[in-house]
Amino acid sequence: MNNRNSIAIGSAVLLFVIGILLSLYAIGESKGYGIKSKQKSADLARVSNIAQQYADLNALVERNRGTYASAPQSQIPALGADIKVQTSVEKRIELGSGWGMRSIDVACDEIQPGNVFDFIDAAGKAVPPWKISKLSIIALPGGKSKAVMTLNSVEKK
Repeated sequence: MNNRNSIAIGSAVLLFVIGILLSLYAIGESKGYGIKSKQKSADLARVSNIAQQYADLNALVERNRGTYASAPQSQIPALGADIKVQTSVEKRIELGSGWGMRSIDVACDEIQPGNVFDFIDAAGKAVPPWKISKLSIIALPGGKSKAVMTLNSVEKK
């Protein structure tokens, strides 16, 4: 009988220790789930933000569909006869459903900085508008500047 009690007590102690070890292991593992959950929440918020931006852009396109479809190809605004402008070959990227993006590089070797911003303003007011995706302005001696920019415009064929 004494031997049976010893085995029963030993088994109970062993099960108790195993239970404590498993509990400690479970607590350690659960800490990682909280971090993963926070990362997933942040990822979900970013995806939701991108989806909202896409919805806003899609609404803008739908609102202006008639304007862009009926407008002729917008030309790059003139800078003036005394300003030398070099342009690259225009590229067109198909966006689907008859929509495309036109892209062109423009370089002005000697231009007043204020004229660069007047040009950007005029390009943005064209229908459809030209938007600046890249702009580099380098100061030259004598108050002039060299400007290099990439213009993009969306149009419907």
